[in-house]
This record gives sequence, structure tokens and C-alpha cells, in this order.
Amino acid sequence: MTAGGRLGEVLALVLVDETGTVRSVSPAAERLFGLTEAEARGRPLWESFHREASAAEGMAGIERVLATGQALPARRTVVERRDGAPVQVFLSAMPDPEARGVLFLHVPLDALERSEARRLAAFEEIPAGLLVLDGDGRVVAANRVAAELMGHEPGALDGTLPARTGGLPEGLVERLLRFRPDDARMAFEEDVDLVPADGNRRALRVLGRGTAGAGAVVLLLDATSRRRLAVERDEARASLAATIRKPARVEPAPSGEGRRPRVLVADDSDDNRELFAHVLRARGADVAAASSGEEALAEAEARGFDLALVDLQMPGMDGFELLRRLRALPGLRPAPIVAVTALTSDDARERCRWAGFDEWVSKPVTVRRLAELLERFT
Repeated sequence: MTAGGRLGEVLALVLVDETGTVRSVSPAAERLFGLTEAEARGRPLWESFHREASAAEGMAGIERVLATGQALPARRTVVERRDGAPVQVFLSAMPDPEARGVLFLHVPLDALERSEARRLAAFEEIPAGLLVLDGDGRVVAANRVAAELMGHEPGALDGTLPARTGGLPEGLVERLLRFRPDDARMAFEEDVDLVPADGNRRALRVLGRGTAGAGAVVLLLDATSRRRLAVERDEARASLAATIRKPARVEPAPSGEGRRPRVLVADDSDDNRELFAHVLRARGADVAAASSGEEALAEAEARGFDLALVDLQMPGMDGFELLRRLRALPGLRPAPIVAVTALTSDDARERCRWAGFDEWVSKPVTVRRLAELLERFT
């Protein structure tokens, strides 16, 4: 796995308190800036990490985040390593209410370039039109389906306003960018008529959510896209039902290097544990299912694991505490730990990345997704 393969390996995070004093540093930040957490903790942010900025500039950003409760839009800038070498990064900052501080996020540009091919491949697999917009409503990226729906060649929409070049109604993007999720509506949704460059009017359903960088991700669903998504959903449900009905075929564990991967599942839901165990065992994994964080920790101490799937909202020891305990076990070989949660907000995702999870998966988890995790991490 290259550095661009897992965002957690390249997302350099620095947590500061309201005075700008460094409280915690992620391993990626240690590598990026060339100094350890022990060396940086207790010092001002602009002395250890943002040496190119003044104390006044640093405090202005911190005070803005704390006052508004909003993330600062991501911007491209240059930071300085400990040895004086400049590094180009995308920099943002977001509030961390639990820590009562501000979390600074740095993503090196070279890491983004290395992951571009993989990102675009996943982008094109979506059976619907997909747009990524910046804070001004301009297209940052558009997949092939979106370009076709809007009457353009792939790449021709980049940097444009969708209402002018793609035929979306005037004001739609502005309403989407202003949208804030609540208990009644978790995502922006609107049925519109698209009038693309070729003049062929199309009825679309537009779904969207804002991003931490003040932009938005937008799905464009025509009748064909909705049918394809429905087929994929039905196939996943059928596969899931078949897996549950069919007893898992567990082969004897081979010896030596060919042994079955050991997967630790920690979830207080009986249904989730049974489902995960069936699916993973049917694909050759040795599964240890635990109903609590304490039980999972005991399993890991006794037998170790090659992959852990951890529910975040367990009573008693929750997923974040279990992650910390697992990482601290002496003599345990480092292994990927995946957060599994019903939480879907950007803040929850960022908190998982900051905590050190290798991946973040939202419930309900499909059979295909479980198989992908097993193949990717073992």
C-alpha cells in the first residue's frame, strides 16, 4: 500500500488548544514536519509547524474556527519542515468540540497526485452522475456519467459553473451549498429538469451534501441511473440473504504462511456480529466475534488479529477507547483497524481518521464491502 492508498497515512493532523499550544500530533504530521509529538507538545503551533506564519496569523485562524464552529476552507499553501525544506500542502482547520480545541489538517500535494489514478477509478465506478464542487460552486471533478448527462466530453466541465455549462437550473447550486442537514433532511434533494448543451431535456433527481472544505458532492440521477442503483441494491440484499441462510463452510486452518486471516469483530449487536462472521468465514477468514470492547481486547491479547472491525458506539469501552487499547498492546504486530458506525457526518469521519482508524465504514455494511475489506487488508 502506497502512501496515497490510505488517507490516514498522509493526513497530517495537529491538535491545538484555544491558545494555539500543540496538544497532540498524528504520525503523518511527525513524518511530514520531521519532528516528534514529544518535541512539539506544549509549544505554540507557529513555532513547531507553521513557522512561516506569525503568531497573530495563527491565532486569527484559531479564534475564527472557535467563534464560528465552522471549518476553514481548504487552501493550497507551503509549510516548512524542521530542516527548512518547503512542502506544498492543502491546509484546513476544523473545531474539535470534544478536545475544546482546533484540529489542523495538512495533505501533501504529492500524496494527492499519487492517489489520483485510484481516486478516478473509484469515481467512474459509480452508476450515476457525480460532481465535486468547490466553495464557489465550480466543478472540481465530474465523472463520465455526469459529463454525458450534461452534454459534454469528460473533463470539459472542470472549472465551470454547472448552471452555465451543464444545464442545471439557476440557483440550484447556491441552494445546495447553503443546505445544512438536520433531523428531517440528512441530504439536499430536489427534482429538476436538466437542459444540457444538446437541448435534450432530462428529468433528474439531484442529491447533495456539503464537504468540510466548504464545497459539495452532488449526485445526478436520471431514470437509467436510478434503475442501475436499484439493481445493485437488490443484488446486495439477495446476496446478503443467501449468505445468512447458507451455513458458512469453514475449512481447516492451513499451516505456515498460507494460514487463514484472523479477523476480530467487536459489535454489541448480535445481528451484526452474526452477519459479519458468516460473510467473513464464508470467504476463508478465522473470525473472533466479541460483544464488547473488553471482550475484544481479551481476544486480541490472547490470539492477536490481522484485521479488526470495531463498532464505535458500544456501551462501556467504546470503539475509540478499544482502538487506543489495541494499539497499546505490547508485542502485538501492527494490523489494520476499521471503524464501523451508523454515524455519517463529516465530523465523525474526521474524528475516526484523527483517532487512527485505517478505514471508516458506515452501516448498513454490504456483503460486497465486507469482502473488499478482507481482500484489501489481509
